[in-house]
Amino acid sequence: MMDATTLYPRGHHPINDMRLPDISDWAPVLSRVDTPVKYYFTDFGISTLFSPEASPKLVLGEDGLDDEVPELSDTVPYDPFKVDIFIVGNMFKKHFVNKYSNVNFLNQIVRKMVQREPSLRPDAAEALRNWQAMRRSIFTVRRQWRVRPRAESLYETMVFDSICFSKVVSSVPRQWINWPAF
Repeated sequence: MMDATTLYPRGHHPINDMRLPDISDWAPVLSRVDTPVKYYFTDFGISTLFSPEASPKLVLGEDGLDDEVPELSDTVPYDPFKVDIFIVGNMFKKHFVNKYSNVNFLNQIVRKMVQREPSLRPDAAEALRNWQAMRRSIFTVRRQWRVRPRAESLYETMVFDSICFSKVVSSVPRQWINWPAF
């Protein structure tokens, strides 16, 4: 899920996001490059509610949206939090690493998250620390760059990278680069 509140400073209609909530006018929209957007991962199809004092926090069940989770079982209890880590890592792998050629910086964290042995996976706090460290190591321009589909032709890459370059350069504060005003 994505919280689009920051993208629509005056709000938007729930059905037609191009219009204001009362549909009286067009909804102004800001760019994701310039506006922080929060994304949320929710309910992977196998949610369980635990009381805070419950211990150990183990579950049973084979049903879930990701059929690649190795430990799902109706007979052997498993840690559902390690399953969540696997599912998020596998989602990054399937929807980013496998599809785009310029997101290799995700490989290390994804490999840790999709370990077949649950005890080798990070917990949520460690995965977040790994994510934050990885993100800090990436130059701002690279974070703003478009993702490049693996099947993209050289011509498409040249055209789309040129467009992306012009957008990224126009968003860089002028004092960072000593260029004359145009």
